[in-house]
Amino acid sequence: IYAAVFLLFFVGVFQFVMNLLMNKSNKHLLVFGHSLSLYYHDMIQYVTYNSARKPFPFSPWPNGSDK
Repeated sequence: IYAAVFLLFFVGVFQFVMNLLMNKSNKHLLVFGHSLSLYYHDMIQYVTYNSARKPFPFSPWPNGSDK
């Protein structure tokens, strides 16, 4: 869980810097950030017994392009 939070933090920081410098977001990082946040949500739901669906790598990686 901590690795996902760490990675999500750096994706957010990188997107912030990209937005400051180029005044637009990186579309690939938007999709990856969304799928990473869905993965984090899946992990939390599973660990707290709110879901029986096991997170990645026991199930497919969440699709971040579906918003």
